[in-house]
Amino acid sequence: MPYLELSLGIPTLNQRKEILKSVTKFHHSDEIDYEKIASLIPGFVVNDMAQLTHEAIKVNKKAKNGGGDAYNNFSLTTEDFEEALHSVSPSILKRSKWHLKVKPVYWKDIGGMQKIKERLQWGIELPLRQPEIFKNVDLDCPRGVLLFGPPGCCKTTLARGLATECNANFFAANPSQIYSSYVGDSEKNIAELFYQARLSSPSIIFLDELDSLVGCRDFATKQQGVAEKVLSTLLNEMDGLGIKTQYGEDINSEILKKDCPGGERDTVRKNDVIVIAATNRPDCIDAALLRPGRFDIIVYIPPPNSEERESILQILTNGMPLQGVDFKT
Repeated sequence: MPYLELSLGIPTLNQRKEILKSVTKFHHSDEIDYEKIASLIPGFVVNDMAQLTHEAIKVNKKAKNGGGDAYNNFSLTTEDFEEALHSVSPSILKRSKWHLKVKPVYWKDIGGMQKIKERLQWGIELPLRQPEIFKNVDLDCPRGVLLFGPPGCCKTTLARGLATECNANFFAANPSQIYSSYVGDSEKNIAELFYQARLSSPSIIFLDELDSLVGCRDFATKQQGVAEKVLSTLLNEMDGLGIKTQYGEDINSEILKKDCPGGERDTVRKNDVIVIAATNRPDCIDAALLRPGRFDIIVYIPPPNSEERESILQILTNGMPLQGVDFKT
């Protein structure tokens, strides 16, 4: 007997705006910037947004010393929702072992490296924040960034800063989390990481110690080891071949070619997930990862010079009681 199968996916940006308007229609909400709030909550479903609204009400009443009824005689603002975001997270990420909810890091919190930050802003932040620019010229957004340089030169902090500035969910994995002693589990972990990132897109996946995770393949041996299988899975995921919907169909199916109202697809797009990798051994990385279409942007992170060290010291000591300290020396 034929049956109807409905897919209730993660709401898109425009859908989140409409849901927020619906859950706040009984409140005085003239001061809410729905566009801004919707961009700050990727991966939120209806229940999450209802909980966010409830927390925003509590924040609003707390600011007014708890006076009045909790659901009457008040006006919600954008600031109430921004404060409530500290206590509400997407349901899909609560049990994720890859998602990290870390302290926000902004570009102003990172000393020096002005040219590197500008390159990341133009290459990654702009495509994630304004994808219509690339869509108008029929270009795909960059899919990956490789940061390489000596240890301790702020590679991980740059990835966190990029996720903060892009309002993206941050996923992180290292070789010890990916590799497993069970056959097939390592490849499954890579696929699961990308699957969760796409469900809560826009997302940034940070792969630390990439040279240890996927090294160069040895074509002299005929037998494929675990590292080669992990590399093959990573290549497929970065190419978008691993994208599946709840229908079990590929990204190129006719269902996915239909745009929803507002111009966004009902399912996640491969351009909404950016992979950032860090390494201090770029010579040990397979050449297949470094071609255009995978790690499109390769950035060298050098040790800080004297001016950058001065900027870093000023940021680190901001708010400390200092007297007679000359950072230039």
